[in-house]
Amino acid sequence: QRAVTVAPVYAYYESRGARAKFLGTQLWDDPSMWREPALYGAWFAAPPAEARIAFTDRFASLQGRAPPRIATLPYDATALAVALARRPGGPDFSVEAITQPNGFTGVEGLFRFRRDGLSDRALAVLEIRRGQLPVVVRPAPATFDDRPS
Repeated sequence: QRAVTVAPVYAYYESRGARAKFLGTQLWDDPSMWREPALYGAWFAAPPAEARIAFTDRFASLQGRAPPRIATLPYDATALAVALARRPGGPDFSVEAITQPNGFTGVEGLFRFRRDGLSDRALAVLEIRRGQLPVVVRPAPATFDDRPS
């Protein structure tokens, strides 16, 4: 909400025609952000939307209402537990299995857990444009590529 408040003020006081590019987080994956003209052209990082939209549609058809935005995370956690339980050699919940470098694909896209306790997500970069849904300007990576860029 702060971005929606600050962006128009910044645009009003902007000088010399220089235009800053606003950068946002996954929290900007919200229609209320997309309606603010001062944010047209802004970029934000977010998981690919296709799987989440399908999840939301399935949830709504079963429950009669849209899921809370956070519902995808426990769904992905449960799917991960099931995948680890059904491994060919039997259930494997070891650190090695959970921290495999290739990660796992969930409703919120590709993710992995690291040995240092942090996680990585493969996110797309989207741009807010006038009168339309955000446009993907850089798709989410399909794999984790750990080579230096």
